[in-house]
Amino acid sequence: PSSATVSPAGSLPALIQYRYIGIWRSSSIVIEHVKSMSLLSRLIRVLLQAIGLLTLVSIALIAVLVPYLGPWLQPQDKPEKSDFIVVLAGNANRCIRAAEVYKEGWAPLVMVSQEYIDPPRRREKLLAEMGYPEPDPNVLCLRILERLGVPDRAIKSFGTGSISTAEEAASLKVAVGDRRAKAIVVTAPFQARRAKIIFESALPEDTFLILSPTDRKIETRWWRDKQSALNASIEMIKIVYFEIGGEFRAPSK
Repeated sequence: PSSATVSPAGSLPALIQYRYIGIWRSSSIVIEHVKSMSLLSRLIRVLLQAIGLLTLVSIALIAVLVPYLGPWLQPQDKPEKSDFIVVLAGNANRCIRAAEVYKEGWAPLVMVSQEYIDPPRRREKLLAEMGYPEPDPNVLCLRILERLGVPDRAIKSFGTGSISTAEEAASLKVAVGDRRAKAIVVTAPFQARRAKIIFESALPEDTFLILSPTDRKIETRWWRDKQSALNASIEMIKIVYFEIGGEFRAPSK
């Protein structure tokens, strides 16, 4: 009678075997998970090492190229006989340099870009009320050219209020038309590279020589000079912006 209460033969070993198989399967899953995590860790480590290497290479490359940024941004061409001189808007010193180039006999015509003028703000209004109005930069350039000996017949304005070099190039394209031309572009030293890139892009059939006044140059060690560092940084940003298709437009346009 007592034997009737005993568990069936083989049930305990079967249970042990079942549990062993379950533990083995669980262990296999854990091992595979650990392996996959290990592989992921290795991939992350390799990726971080690659990023670190690229960072070091970039830093080394920048360190090598930094001293050459100033000269690269400021190319200056030797003047040649040209069809006309283009004065880009911005600084009156450009008008003075354009007059010098004209009087040296390099071109018979000076074309002056008409820049966009912001509406007067409180400062400008106050100065005008005090008897110190700021001169219209477009008129000022014409007066400088005339004062320095450029005859009125040799001066021509172009554009309708440009706010960027790209707009100036587009305006010149309209003014010049389809004829091929060689032009001397007078602009600030730090803007020379960008001006050359933009004008050659807008008028690929024409030839542009870049000349600048001697003021406002980017220093050789530009990173040690506040204004040079600012000009160099802004110019690089503007060049990249233009190359990716960006272009500033005057509000009215």
